[in-house]
Amino acid sequence: MRGRPIGQLIAEGLSILVLLAVLGTLGVSLGSAVNDGLRSSFAKKPVDGAPAWSPDGSLIAFVRTTRDESTLYVMDADGAEQIGLVPASPDTGISWLGRTRIAFLRSDGAFSSTVDGAFVQRLVSTPPGIAHPASRALSPNGRHLVFVRDGHIFVGGRNGEQAVQLTGT
Repeated sequence: MRGRPIGQLIAEGLSILVLLAVLGTLGVSLGSAVNDGLRSSFAKKPVDGAPAWSPDGSLIAFVRTTRDESTLYVMDADGAEQIGLVPASPDTGISWLGRTRIAFLRSDGAFSSTVDGAFVQRLVSTPPGIAHPASRALSPNGRHLVFVRDGHIFVGGRNGEQAVQLTGT
């Protein structure tokens, strides 16, 4: 310590403290970034499937599977207002029962739900189409095709041209 002014020692000590603080912050930030990256790489992205047009073409029902849970969803034909209704099976098809009710399967049987999910009931018989999911469907007016690509719902022209992604955006 002899020969060094006290001011220099204080300056060196502060520099070391600042350096340790910066390194500590970087370590926390890098550690958080690594942990966040690991968390996101383990989290599965939702997979959408089994799209079905409502009879008037204004709504599309579909099944979204996230991890081990599947949910029946309804959305406007342009992809807006995606509403999760009730639990469903990942490999179910969907059958519309008029414009306000949808039939679907769960592991415990066939059910129907209103488009707002407020009323769910078990069905006595299974409507055609709900045991075999479709990966595409033509709109009731025949002008648009709804289809699944890479686990997301798209709508395009009747041949799939000019497709717009509706889910997973």
